Amino acid sequence: MIRENAMCKLDENNKMCHYKLIEAENYGVASAVARFSKEEISGDSYYFGNVAPGKYIIAISDGMGSGFEAAMESNTTITLIEKFMEAGFDRNTTMKAINSILLLKNNSESFATVDLGIIDLYEGIGEFIKVGAVSTFIKSGFDVEIIENKNLPIGIIEDIEIESEIYQFKNGDMIIMVSDGVIDADNELKDKWISKLLREYSGGNPRDLADYILQRSKEKYGDNIKDDLT
Repeated sequence: MIRENAMCKLDENNKMCHYKLIEAENYGVASAVARFSKEEISGDSYYFGNVAPGKYIIAISDGMGSGFEAAMESNTTITLIEKFMEAGFDRNTTMKAINSILLLKNNSESFATVDLGIIDLYEGIGEFIKVGAVSTFIKSGFDVEIIENKNLPIGIIEDIEIESEIYQFKNGDMIIMVSDGVIDADNELKDKWISKLLREYSGGNPRDLADYILQRSKEKYGDNIKDDLT
């Protein structure tokens, strides 16, 4: 247990100190992002951070296409995820509510993917929900596990299927979440080129790894980068 409030004032007239104990988090998360925009504004949006005691989320949303309209779709999706999660809604309610909102606001053929990881910092357990999103990679030492899902993006159909995968983390594990522009940097190998890169990578700093994946993606595209990279 840890003390929720850091300050507790004692003086001559106040001999008692009241404070609240809460459960201590057993795990910590360090996060970093690296991005490249195909146009002036990126169609990818992201979020990472605590939304409740012991609950940390990481999320990427990729709006259809690129530029301003794609950015609006993905930013709306990410903002709603953050607000719903902070308000205490579960992931099923959150996803279905966001889908309904996007269906109502869309009067054109536009949609957004959802790639969401919910990490329990008490137990070290991650739950990954994918709606139209590409693979997520878990690097544990030199082993790499791929989490994938084939559901349609959000905001297309009324009834969406919410599936998730559960993962038990070990100390030092790394979660690598990317937008489809990164996967498509190698049209032949797709997930395999990132898996190979991660198995060969020996560093443990998330900033360095994010920058390295972005650099390699840009090298594979050369002078013809076709999508936003996150």
